Amino acid sequence: MLDRSTHPTPAKILVVEDEQIIAQFVTEALERLGYLPVGSVDNGEAAIAAARDRRPDIILMDIRLRGGMDGIEAARRIRAERDVPIIYVTSNADQDTVEAARDTEPSGYLNKPINERDLLTNVDSALYKHSMERRLRESEEKYRNLLANINDIIYSLDAEGAITFMSPPFILLSGYAPEEVTGRPLADFVHADDAAALNAAWRGEKVGDTVSAEFRMITGSGRAVWVRTSARRVLEEGRYAGLNGVLTDIDARKRAEMELEKFKFMVEGAGEEIYLAHPDGSLAYVNEAAARSLGYAGEEMLGMGFRGFDPAFGENYSGHFLELKRGGVPPFETVHRTRDGRAVVKEMRSVYLKIGEDEYACGFGHDITPRKRIEEKLRESERRYRFFLDNFPGIAYQFYVDNGEMLFIHGAIERITGYTGEDFLAGAVSHAAIVHPDDAARVEAERQALYGASGYASFIEYRITRRDGGLRWVLHSALNFSDAGARPFVQGVIYDITERREYAMLLESVFREMPVSIGITEASNGKFVMVNEEFLRVSGYAREEVIGRTTADLGLYFGQSDRESIRGIALSGREDHVVEVRLKGRDGRSMTGLMTATSIVLGGRTCILAVVQDISERRKAQEALAGEKERLMVTLRSIGDGVITTDTEGRVTLMNRVAEELTAWPIEEALDRPLGEVFRLRDRGNREEFPSPVETVIRTGGITGREADALLVSKTGREMIIANSGAPIRDRESNIIGVVLVFRDITERERIEEGLRNAQKLESIGMLAGGIAHDFNNLLTGIFGYLELARDSLASAEEAAGYLASALSVFNRARDLTQQLLTFSKDIKPIRTPSSIGTLVRKSVGFALSGSKINARFTISEKLWGCAVDESQVGQVIDNIVINAQQAMPEGGTITVSADNVALPRGGRIPLPPGRYVRIVIGDQGIGIPRDLLSKIFDPFFTTKQKGSGLGLATSYSIIRKHDGHIEASSEPGKGSSFSIYLPAIAEDAGVQRSQGLDDYRGTGRVLLMDDEGFIKDVAGRMLKHLGYSVETAQEGSVAVKLFREALERGEPFDAVILDLTVPGGMGGVETIKNIREIHPGARAIASSGYSVDPVMAHPDDYGFSGTLIKPFKIEELGKALKEMLAKSS
Repeated sequence: MLDRSTHPTPAKILVVEDEQIIAQFVTEALERLGYLPVGSVDNGEAAIAAARDRRPDIILMDIRLRGGMDGIEAARRIRAERDVPIIYVTSNADQDTVEAARDTEPSGYLNKPINERDLLTNVDSALYKHSMERRLRESEEKYRNLLANINDIIYSLDAEGAITFMSPPFILLSGYAPEEVTGRPLADFVHADDAAALNAAWRGEKVGDTVSAEFRMITGSGRAVWVRTSARRVLEEGRYAGLNGVLTDIDARKRAEMELEKFKFMVEGAGEEIYLAHPDGSLAYVNEAAARSLGYAGEEMLGMGFRGFDPAFGENYSGHFLELKRGGVPPFETVHRTRDGRAVVKEMRSVYLKIGEDEYACGFGHDITPRKRIEEKLRESERRYRFFLDNFPGIAYQFYVDNGEMLFIHGAIERITGYTGEDFLAGAVSHAAIVHPDDAARVEAERQALYGASGYASFIEYRITRRDGGLRWVLHSALNFSDAGARPFVQGVIYDITERREYAMLLESVFREMPVSIGITEASNGKFVMVNEEFLRVSGYAREEVIGRTTADLGLYFGQSDRESIRGIALSGREDHVVEVRLKGRDGRSMTGLMTATSIVLGGRTCILAVVQDISERRKAQEALAGEKERLMVTLRSIGDGVITTDTEGRVTLMNRVAEELTAWPIEEALDRPLGEVFRLRDRGNREEFPSPVETVIRTGGITGREADALLVSKTGREMIIANSGAPIRDRESNIIGVVLVFRDITERERIEEGLRNAQKLESIGMLAGGIAHDFNNLLTGIFGYLELARDSLASAEEAAGYLASALSVFNRARDLTQQLLTFSKDIKPIRTPSSIGTLVRKSVGFALSGSKINARFTISEKLWGCAVDESQVGQVIDNIVINAQQAMPEGGTITVSADNVALPRGGRIPLPPGRYVRIVIGDQGIGIPRDLLSKIFDPFFTTKQKGSGLGLATSYSIIRKHDGHIEASSEPGKGSSFSIYLPAIAEDAGVQRSQGLDDYRGTGRVLLMDDEGFIKDVAGRMLKHLGYSVETAQEGSVAVKLFREALERGEPFDAVILDLTVPGGMGGVETIKNIREIHPGARAIASSGYSVDPVMAHPDDYGFSGTLIKPFKIEELGKALKEMLAKSS
């Protein structure tokens, strides 16, 4: 077909044919082949006009046309106007006609009758040939123009060195036209001093190697011009045949380099740093002084340019160069980086230079780093001094003593006084004017003392009046400098201590009013110097009776040893030591207190500060609490359940004897440990750890519990099934202060109930056996009947398809029946999946009523929420309830089944957390349940039937509890019973998929199928091929492993593997996938089995599988399993 790169859009084709039928056929054929016919004409004149107007990409031209002009003449005239390919069409042609047609250079011939294959071949070939010819012409023209316009000179020499070709630019370089030098030796134009070196270079190279040399060429005016040649030696039939090369004018560059050498000689010895840079910022030259200042060799700096040692300047160099070229730039400072990373400040001057045609920036610099460091140190010193003065929290000042002249004043002047520094310097306000009148005399006396003595240091606290009238306390410190021969002056600082004074008064108030007894005594003699109000209240003494007396004088301690002990603790510096003491008041009453004592310095004296907290009432309460705790422990030891309490952080605070025995943790070791270490709970099904019950109780604020689904692992590793519950412990304000857990070992009870549940299942199956057999026979009759009708109706595909569809419908009912039976085969932990509860209820009720005389009336909400449930187990619950209803209505009747959405509030009648639930209600018209027995119907072994096991409803209760739901019953004797089931709802549409058709499950890839049943391999293989997959099959596992390995080795691996779990006498699916994953760990496999409660089908990931497929399966289920696994893996 046509190379679409030359014709990205369909080629336009003009058809010239005088036979209308042929013209129409050709036009339609061209459209089918993807071309664009632009018209059909039947004579030469019309063809010329159409070619001119419609500009086709190709013309199909009949040689013999109506009218006076044949196709050859029309083609000749069209080609004279446009370069368009033409294919001649003819039924027969003589030699003369062929010769005449050849002169027009046609692109092909088509013989009538025309077929599409020949038409396609000729049109594509003509278009391709025409495109290639056009490209060739364009290429020749391009290279011809390139050769004429290139600045370099292309030349060729023969074996003797004579010029055989010279491109036109040679005349600009040498003054000779190419035709003047053709045939002359190139050596005639080479400078005599360079001829020997050039000849040696040419002779010394191998044939085929490139010769490079620089030499001077003598022009027509006699001037020597520097050129560089690059040439390759040519070999013909094994012998040297000459050279092909290029000449480049380098005269300006060579002369600039020579000038530069002279310049280098002049500046190399200069002491100043010199840099010579190109306009692009690369360095042409640096002198020794510049390189040495940065620790580089000159050649290294030429390689890096400015960016290597001055990135900022290098980034802006282009603008600098333009400014320099326009009129110059003033001297500037910049920072260079030395080889070892040091920063060096340079002062630079730049000038613009032009040497020949080359432009340069010449820079002169010298190191000013030492000067800059000194300047920076001065600035930093000034900044620090200014910062200190501006941010000084007080007021710093200096003035002369003799006349009071203020030399300076700085700091927080305005913040403290409300006045500015200028107010004091200008004399607008004086220090004496702002001193509070009550403190003025004291401050003036201190001032006179300061002025009168050299070296006098003054410290005084007093009040000042601010500009706004407010009062502030200040601390004033000053020193007199009156050295001999110098004018005396005073320097001082003033601090605002208002907050400190107020804090001191606050502390004094707190000291007086503290609710603990505080006393301060002198360490040397034990006499009281200060006590607070609480001390006086507790002791019963007045303040004047205490101050100046000792504890012994007052008789405060019951024993002298207590006094000495407290004194020793205080003087030892042990501030964190607390002592319990008994003290005696004035009236003789005793007080129990906690005392801390420490030594302090007060007014220059060492004193003892003693603080006593009265704990007399607390001690009484503790004694009462200890008695209550002892009674509680006796109670806990007497009950048969284990009890553990924790604080809000989940640490154990209490355990009874049963809890110690079940966990194997002694209470001494368990106290204050995290609950998870002592009370280790695991899920009975997957053995994963349960979340902490403490966290759950504290988060929800309610009671939580588990019934028979938890394993307790003791400290010794022993495991037991337990029932447990947890509840919050609240204080008087209803705040949660801890959690209490109650649990019991029900391992033996579970074992007994398990056996009885199995017996109850057998009883249930026995009751259903007759009905199931009846339904199975009915279903088989339908399947056989529909299949026979389909067989006999093969002549009518539509009729046969209808019978087959009916047979499949009956088959699905039979499969549902077997799946319901499997529910009774084994009691396992719920495997929850998102499910449609309405569909599950209808199927389960239908199953339980198989073969009975009972009808069911359904009321299912159209917008019923979905639930995550184990359909088999919930189906068993519905079966049990419906079977009980059957037995309650031996003469037949109707049961009502409804399902709707409910939202349970917090603290409602139903004992479930608040949230969304689906409620299922099943009611019958039976004899009902007596009111006194209604509360017992869910108890294990309770039954009112002569042959009943009493486990049907107990099993149902357990299943619903494991689903975090609730089941309850109501009844009125003689009117029937009603059972209500509540199951937690999931988010709307979460996991509930829409119904899909077969086309949604089609795919591609290679699948390996292993099954020991031949008919299953056959039908499943056909299903897979129908879905779009390629299939290979194996009878058992070892063959499947061999096929998998071989496919992987030849580079055709399988995308998916489907393995039957059970292969009698051969390798089954579990062992097979293990071997396959050793070959390829990323292999994706589906487990297939007819036994849906096989542990592999429940937990495929644990055995190396990525999905499951339960037999029997339909083609949609097979396609869905593959599609979901491959999508998940990708």
